[in-house]
Amino acid sequence: RNANYGVSDVFSNFAAQCGDDTRLHFMAADVLWPELVDAATGRPLPLAEGVEGELVLTHLVRDCQPLVRFRTGDIVAVDATGPCRCGRTGFRFRVVGRSDDMVVVRGLNLFPTMVAAVLNGITELSGDYRIPLDGPPPYDRLPLHVERAKDTPELPWLAARVADAVKAGLGATAEVTVLPPGAFPLTAGKTRRVTRSGR
Repeated sequence: RNANYGVSDVFSNFAAQCGDDTRLHFMAADVLWPELVDAATGRPLPLAEGVEGELVLTHLVRDCQPLVRFRTGDIVAVDATGPCRCGRTGFRFRVVGRSDDMVVVRGLNLFPTMVAAVLNGITELSGDYRIPLDGPPPYDRLPLHVERAKDTPELPWLAARVADAVKAGLGATAEVTVLPPGAFPLTAGKTRRVTRSGR
């Protein structure tokens, strides 16, 4: 399988899929100590089934400049901790987002991919969007700028429809601004969906 996972600052590939499971198997228990923390507070979380948190890694065998409790920035979901049918015993997980893209709205951890999944179901939108954050957390509402699809005229009810969809799909209250087609500039490389004032 080609699906694998690594963190260049820490170790190359230390997790991968197998022929029996498409989730990532942690396979570096002899060289890395994994932990989970709450991305917003740094509070330790149990490495147990059903837990999501930021992956933290510590070198166990490196003598020269080992990394201790290195925060990877990756939010992972632990799906299983028992042995896999393939025989590997490391916990199995999925990467669900990045801590620098996470927005906490009234205790809900939201990622751009979750917002995109809601917006992609609204045909009047182009699918492009931004989450502009003006100030530090916590946030009571999700500020959301969306773009109309190319052939969609101005619709007075569209912002409310988007807000209702976000509330139904994610549980968060959104403050929606609908922009005309082509409002967002084209970017080279990965588009940053979450923008913070001063960055």
